[in-house]
Amino acid sequence: NSTSRGLTVTRGAAYSWYGEGNAAITQPIFDAFETSNRVNAAQARILSAELNVSDVRENLAFQAVQAHIAVAQAKDILKKINDYQKIIEDYSNRIQVMVDDGVADKAELAQANNISLALKSAAMDYEGQLETSYANYREVVGQMPTSEIRKPAAVPLIDETVEAAIQRAKSEHPLILSTQKEIEAANYDIKAEKAGYYPDVDGELSYLQRDQREEIGGEAEDAR
Repeated sequence: NSTSRGLTVTRGAAYSWYGEGNAAITQPIFDAFETSNRVNAAQARILSAELNVSDVRENLAFQAVQAHIAVAQAKDILKKINDYQKIIEDYSNRIQVMVDDGVADKAELAQANNISLALKSAAMDYEGQLETSYANYREVVGQMPTSEIRKPAAVPLIDETVEAAIQRAKSEHPLILSTQKEIEAANYDIKAEKAGYYPDVDGELSYLQRDQREEIGGEAEDAR
């Protein structure tokens, strides 16, 4: 007030109002490439995750093909066993007639019966394998086959040599490519951590405005 300021004015005449406003913007200028390295690491991890998804997709496709072939193979073998068993049963019946007529040996009949029993046992085994194959098919595909399953044609896209197949796997397998991206991301992380060895440089732009009554100094502007 006027007393504390030592002014010779009427009390209350020198009371002042006081206002201040400040705006500032800070911008990193140099951080030893820490931010860019962390961004690159994140991008590498995104690619790694996408490749992992591709690997899961291809594995599921591979398992679906295996399940398809297993069902087709089990059905084919079971059909051949049943067809051969009919032939053996017909053969056994004819031998039985010959044995009854006394023109054939019982040993030959016993042999035919043993073959028939072996075929029946094999048929039961492959019936179980067929059911297992159907179960594996449903587990992978999500439903039972909606049409007749047949053996697929031979795939011509097979590398001629083992070395060529290995080279293809190294250059195209999603899991290997994903691991390479993880290594790349780790290298970027190392570079980002090393950025802490260096000082950061920041820039600041600010503006200050202060308004006061003329009795205590007037207005002040400070631009930095």
